[in-house]
Amino acid sequence: MNYFRVLLLLTVLGLLHTACQDTQPQSEEEETREELPDFEVFYQLFHSDSEYQLVHIQFPLQGVSSRPEDHSINFRWEKEDWQIHRSFDASSSFRSEFTRLGDDLVIERIIHQNGQYGMERRFSRLGGQEWYLIYYAALHPL
Repeated sequence: MNYFRVLLLLTVLGLLHTACQDTQPQSEEEETREELPDFEVFYQLFHSDSEYQLVHIQFPLQGVSSRPEDHSINFRWEKEDWQIHRSFDASSSFRSEFTRLGDDLVIERIIHQNGQYGMERRFSRLGGQEWYLIYYAALHPL
């Protein structure tokens, strides 16, 4: 009889332990991508297909260069000067944070692990249709 009581007690404790464990909230990136599945498809294509990327950038692209001599309110990235963006792998020293503003705007902040440098990209679903890169601030001090 004692064997059954011990087994029952261990089972109950195991269930309580499992139920009380903290569940980690989803990251902003996971939430953004789950809430906007078409953005996830776009984002993957944008980084894997250079032709697709160039077609989905609104040139001349508003933004900020990493060169101080280019800093002005009117700075624009031109298609002929564009360097193709690739995705960061897990071993990269950068991480992405996504902020969703409504259904048609996603802001991505790409931050170096030391927290001192970062980039920003803004993507918009123009006219409620396809996604485009509409703003890019190159690597700069934060």
